[in-house]
Amino acid sequence: MFFEGSEKKVEIQWQKESLFSLPESFWREMVQASGAQILSSLQNRKLHAYLLSESSLFVWDDRLTMITCGQTQLINAIQFFVETQGRDFISSLIYERKNEYFPYFQKTHFFEDLSVLQRLIPGRALQFGQSDDHHLFLFHTQSPDFHPRMDDRTLEVLMYGLKPEVACLFSQPSTKEDIRQKLKPILESFELDDYFFDPSGYSLNALRGHEYLTIHVTPQEESPYISFECNALNHEDNSYWVRLLIQVFEPQSYDVIIFDPEQEVFLNAEPGYTQKDSVFDELKGAQYKVSYRHFFKANHEVQKAKEVRREFYE
Repeated sequence: MFFEGSEKKVEIQWQKESLFSLPESFWREMVQASGAQILSSLQNRKLHAYLLSESSLFVWDDRLTMITCGQTQLINAIQFFVETQGRDFISSLIYERKNEYFPYFQKTHFFEDLSVLQRLIPGRALQFGQSDDHHLFLFHTQSPDFHPRMDDRTLEVLMYGLKPEVACLFSQPSTKEDIRQKLKPILESFELDDYFFDPSGYSLNALRGHEYLTIHVTPQEESPYISFECNALNHEDNSYWVRLLIQVFEPQSYDVIIFDPEQEVFLNAEPGYTQKDSVFDELKGAQYKVSYRHFFKANHEVQKAKEVRREFYE
């Protein structure tokens, strides 16, 4: 069964009353607007994390991050939030959409999403990377007086092409305990909430105070994909996390996306990989420096053609 792992993401920073004051029913309705469901939640005093049927939602006192995959329409959740809570109290909104394996199976494309966003809360759209290769679309808008916190850094690592033994780990009859053991070097000191899908696929949220870490795995042969995101880092931590992830998952290629309020962050290719693309821009007014890089491992073996499965055309 085909599943699109590539994700859409929104971060909204808020300057009204605490987002914690909104009832659980509000978050359920917002998630349902995207076409996803809340599976479970994990909370502490600083952060509420929701594991979704398609990725994750994180809510702080003054901001939220929502990530969805599959055929979900995250744009509908954004529209629900803006129309119910009002755009005047949004100090910053950043929407990302990575290129998909099979974009024609999606219910919208980025430019349709962009049209909705520009009507809701006008802003600026950017493309990181080339249209005929890996690329990231990004929309952002902010209030004139918005200034990010100096520790507001985010690392995203998006991995493609999995070895058979890695894909098998995230498919039954493996267990959550097997997966947690594999991920142990990554998850140390975090409180965990995870879900193992039947027959394959895995999602995890992890909290440590106001810090979060999330991993989503789609091991299907047609669309192998692993995403990792966290805010638990200083400048020097980016290389550490990337190196650890590449050692654990050994992907064929990977993207690194870094948001930093202070500086452009440079990363070298991990051993055995080559950097193919590097794009940098500053979100004007928002003061975030955004770095996008794509790395790949050369494959010199002759590949066999794949038969197109019936489910793709019937």
